[in-house]
Amino acid sequence: ASCPMTVPNADITVTISLGVATLPDAPVDASLGAHQAGDNLLRQADEALYRAKNAGRNCVVLAG
Repeated sequence: ASCPMTVPNADITVTISLGVATLPDAPVDASLGAHQAGDNLLRQADEALYRAKNAGRNCVVLAG
């Protein structure tokens, strides 16, 4: 849902789109360092975010 807000001299409507990535239930591949595993998680969330934005306003997309 959108959220109407009042700021000085204007009324605006705020919407949000989210991309969500989660850590797997299984252990992370030991050949990946923690830094690389974190980068992979952020990349997945970023890709999900752009899918949410392409889908329209007020969308949440789960990576995967």
